[in-house]
Amino acid sequence: MAIHNLSFDFGFPVFSNEKRPVKFNHNKILVSDIWSFWNFAIKEYSKTDKKKNILLSLLEQSKTFYNAAQQAEVRSKPLLYYYCFLNFAKLTIEIQTSFDKHQRFDHGINPIYSGNNFSFDTAEVEILKLNSSATNPKKRSVCYEFMEIVEPSIRHTFPPTLKLNVKELLKHCIGVHRTYTNVYGIEEVFSRIDNLKLQRNGKELIFNAEISDGIKNIHLEDLKTIYPIIDNGVNAKLEIREIMHGYSISQKSLFNLSKQLRDLGVWYYIGKDGLKYYLSHSNQHRYSPSFIIYVVMFYLGSITRYHPYLFDDIFSQSDQWLISEFLNNQPKQFLYLTTSKALGVELREPYSKF
Repeated sequence: MAIHNLSFDFGFPVFSNEKRPVKFNHNKILVSDIWSFWNFAIKEYSKTDKKKNILLSLLEQSKTFYNAAQQAEVRSKPLLYYYCFLNFAKLTIEIQTSFDKHQRFDHGINPIYSGNNFSFDTAEVEILKLNSSATNPKKRSVCYEFMEIVEPSIRHTFPPTLKLNVKELLKHCIGVHRTYTNVYGIEEVFSRIDNLKLQRNGKELIFNAEISDGIKNIHLEDLKTIYPIIDNGVNAKLEIREIMHGYSISQKSLFNLSKQLRDLGVWYYIGKDGLKYYLSHSNQHRYSPSFIIYVVMFYLGSITRYHPYLFDDIFSQSDQWLISEFLNNQPKQFLYLTTSKALGVELREPYSKF
């Protein structure tokens, strides 16, 4: 059969959902005001006034903290941004679940300190999956449930507690990765992929993308141990296939293909020309951009909340440049990328001014 090139739809390649809470006419939507967009989406989604009022309240709280963080001094920004993210995460969770007013949300994430050692190099957080119990049957973990939305395969592999090194996690934050490599004098772990294509050959869906020509051979070999790479000696490309039940291309089929890609590991951020995509040749901290930004902001917020007087002791001058870059360009990325995943559509700001 002939191979047919297809246009991306239903949030493909990285934002596909099994079900779309709100239906839009286009796969790519330009949004200059994320809060007004969510106000529209909530009213389109809500089946009852009760549900709508809950979601609008969470949206209002998130917006209030975000605007306050924008005007705050750098050391006060992290806690305000984290509370923005916390309410935004609750919003995305409630879009996909039923609300029970008697349920209590818990952060579901804790900072770990080694005695009086507040070194950024050893900073860790632990993420808790809060199971219901006889004493607290209604307690829910925001961080874990948010993780399920942006990391859907995690529910099958989640340990009782997940401990993450914050500095190493920040290394895999694609939006500040180049700053990180300059600050700490290390090689980049990401390789760019371009010319993304979706094709159909009979009942088979095929996704492929070209790997950057500038990649070092040693890194290409590392990628081959993680991804299905086709290399003819001149150029290399990533290729993933999904067998459909029939010839019609459904949202479910695109979700399955997208899930294969996300499970392998793909990183992305919105640049001036739209979304940029990357593969990682590191086998560590392979989490989505939204989740990484959320966890790092929580840790920075915990310092602002509990130990603001130790900021200069915890973060060196070089660290502070990295943290400043993170605080200045990642909050909006979080809002747009998380919205795209929650609603199954690719959002872009007009002219992508990030």
